[in-house]
Amino acid sequence: MGRMPYHIHVFLYRERKGSFEFAVFERSDLPDIWQGVSGGGEAGESVVQAALRECMEEAGVTEPGRLYPLDSVSVMRSTVFAEWTQAWGKDIVVLPMYFFGMPYDGEVTLSEEHLAFEWMDYEKANARVGMPDQNTALWELNERLRRKNLKRAIPAWMERPWRMGEGR
Repeated sequence: MGRMPYHIHVFLYRERKGSFEFAVFERSDLPDIWQGVSGGGEAGESVVQAALRECMEEAGVTEPGRLYPLDSVSVMRSTVFAEWTQAWGKDIVVLPMYFFGMPYDGEVTLSEEHLAFEWMDYEKANARVGMPDQNTALWELNERLRRKNLKRAIPAWMERPWRMGEGR
């Protein structure tokens, strides 16, 4: 059945000496592009399941922390994944992208999708991440951590499996 037309983005974070660090990954297909864990949903899985799976596949996260949904939401062009554009049909033009934060203090194991990763403070991570929507989500996560108001419930629709043609 393939991938569903939505994308997730997770910024792993940890606390060190009273401040926060964020794991930022360099893509292997686009060197010099750094981001959090990112990927598309698979058939029959929920947005939350996709986020947890991508964390395991891309960073080796076998004992994930709690996922915290961010208010930041974005879209990406469906043509980024040319191999899926035909399968999705003419109606899928953009894909929603949902952002999360996840506390994580374990080992990171890179997949073939990345060349490198680093734990960085907010300023360095923000400078390294080059996509404005990702910068906004990273800013929101940092701001929520700073304000101590990250703990938020995951909306029920993010827990339900997605099917082609469904929205929220």
